[in-house]
Amino acid sequence: MDPKQELILIDTNIFVIDLRYKRDVNFKKNQAFLVEIAQSRSGFTTLANLMGLCGILSFNLNPMQLKGSLALFSGTVQDYSSSCSRYER
Repeated sequence: MDPKQELILIDTNIFVIDLRYKRDVNFKKNQAFLVEIAQSRSGFTTLANLMGLCGILSFNLNPMQLKGSLALFSGTVQDYSSSCSRYER
């Protein structure tokens, strides 16, 4: 990432739609956004957003699944963008 590059804060809803709601009306727009973020490597989120995501995912995932989902965020949030290579065209 270029030191002068703009950063884009990604809120929890973007991750929730991506991970849980494939039939959401905004899923394709959300997916396009994640492609752009993955390519530009300009996205970041907050610890509060990650904790909120944990809470949302915990309702329907067992501890092992939850840990696997959150592994996308290990190290830096940039890792999530890297893991979005499935979105790159």
